[in-house]
Amino acid sequence: MNNPWVSVVIPTYNSEKFIQECVNSVLDQKYENFEIIIVNDGSTDRTEFILESFLDPRITIINQANLGLSAARNRGLALAKYKYVCFLDSDDTLHARKLLEQTSFMEKFNLVASGTQMNYIGESGKKFGVTGTQAQGKNSDIANCSYMPFPISSAMFLTLVAKKCGGFSTNLKQVEDLEFLSRVANFGEIRTLMLVLGCYRLHSKSMTATKFLEQKEIQKKLHLSHSKNVSFQNINWISSIQRIREVQNKRSAMYFRKGGVNLLNSEILTGISAFSLSLIHSPNYFFKRLIMRLKLVIKSKM
Repeated sequence: MNNPWVSVVIPTYNSEKFIQECVNSVLDQKYENFEIIIVNDGSTDRTEFILESFLDPRITIINQANLGLSAARNRGLALAKYKYVCFLDSDDTLHARKLLEQTSFMEKFNLVASGTQMNYIGESGKKFGVTGTQAQGKNSDIANCSYMPFPISSAMFLTLVAKKCGGFSTNLKQVEDLEFLSRVANFGEIRTLMLVLGCYRLHSKSMTATKFLEQKEIQKKLHLSHSKNVSFQNINWISSIQRIREVQNKRSAMYFRKGGVNLLNSEILTGISAFSLSLIHSPNYFFKRLIMRLKLVIKSKM
């Protein structure tokens, strides 16, 4: 079998705590045909020092001024020279068979992109639940920015298509991965390999109310601009009742997510407090998400 080569792009900024584990998870792959392009986006901690300790010839390290996540990913994409490209966030990790399984999956179904399932993990590495749903048959939902089926760290793209799309938008500070995938969906089929092939790390300190609500607001506007062919900048909210309900659901989602991350990182009291606020803002949303998450936990234990 002809095993295609893969470029793994790792953007990093002040990731001294996790970068070594991240890079090692790629070096330990049961697959030989890959390169690693690490873009150090102006780190001010020990990240650069740690990166200098890697002597593997498959690794290329680029140091640049701090330009943001999208710019760092795009710098790596520009240097990617192989058939497939992956974008691995520097606090996430890959399972040893990830590239082997996913390149075979991409080749078998002639896909422009695919993702996999990933374990949620806390800062200490504790696993809790699984993320990643099936993308097959949902290209139109992905193209109009209403559906993000898997974490970007699980994704693999045809490099040619990723470059034709122009990479990640540097104008978006949130949901830039969703917006990028929406453009990729116009070039061909996207599927999810329904195997857990990596770990997606959640940080309690990064789950602020401002960022979460901003992310949901931008995602809604992106969806409307794609599905109704209107300008992203000129979208107005019109129904006050609908708006109130949306805000309640978003705040419930924010606190539910924060509560889950707190519990994942053994912050029990703050986790319970966050879940209580989620319940207060929208009982329907709270119980819907709780049942779904319990089912995923039970499934992952089987």
